[in-house]
Amino acid sequence: MQTFLSAENEKNHVWITVFLWILILCLFVLGMWLLGMGWIFWTNLPVRWGGRLNALSMWYWGLGIIALGLVMALLLRQKKQLKYVLEAQGLTVVLEGLFIQFKRHIPYERIESVQAGSFQAGWREMGLEMPGIYLGSFTASDGKSIELATTRKKGNMVCLSIKNETGITQRLALSPEEPSRFVEALKVRLAERREHQNSLNHPLQSNTGRFFFPVGMMLSLAWFIMLAVGALIAWMMPSLPDLVPMHFDQLGRVDRMGHKQEIWGVYALTFGLTLPFNTILSLAFKGRITRIVLSGVGLYVSIGSSLLVLGVLFFAKGY
Repeated sequence: MQTFLSAENEKNHVWITVFLWILILCLFVLGMWLLGMGWIFWTNLPVRWGGRLNALSMWYWGLGIIALGLVMALLLRQKKQLKYVLEAQGLTVVLEGLFIQFKRHIPYERIESVQAGSFQAGWREMGLEMPGIYLGSFTASDGKSIELATTRKKGNMVCLSIKNETGITQRLALSPEEPSRFVEALKVRLAERREHQNSLNHPLQSNTGRFFFPVGMMLSLAWFIMLAVGALIAWMMPSLPDLVPMHFDQLGRVDRMGHKQEIWGVYALTFGLTLPFNTILSLAFKGRITRIVLSGVGLYVSIGSSLLVLGVLFFAKGY
């Protein structure tokens, strides 16, 4: 087993770090404001269940935003160590940190080619991008997507061509400290593996179950919540008054009335423009972690949106 450390982090521009900390501060302020609004709704709205659900919706989003800011702050401050380990059966990419752990094993049979050279990545498409760590899909200079598992976005890199479980060839960029020595060691492992390939008749194991079990469970629950809320709206709509409260001020007082059909607009905005798009992304991306994150976000948004829509319904009904 050989272990290669990733190259030292590129010097990050000061403005990137400042921007991230300002964003984290804004998330904390927004989260605290939503918690305060939830308390106002809990105490001031006269309708019991409608007010309670509106308050719960505010608290739900407020706590989620604060948690996001806290995770971003911890990720920004922690020390990270990215390693590339040449094991007997394949290459393993390992990220060791206090609050983030990442491990990806690539069997040698799936590595089609390897080469070192100068490389510069573009925009992040999906994944993690922060000072000192880049994981996920990025754009390359040719406009195509490439996977990064690096500590920088430009410089001397090692690019691998990898055939995934579905037979599609993907590119993966790595940033070892000594690219030429890493390429030489990896080519030796690949040559040794090919010599014994004829005697290895074990089929590659598919990770389809690991891909789709958590993703399918979360997406199914999110869609069930969305359809259940839609059915509840349809059932309650005939008994609602023509004009219903649609917006509240900072003191929890109704400051806008709207026709009851606008509830369908709220439903379409909170669910229709988020969950279907999120589901498509969850199925389109191949990375297991990316799919789990996207489906988890879809479930989180569905729960928060259901609280919002149910609050409007129950308040309009007078509960």
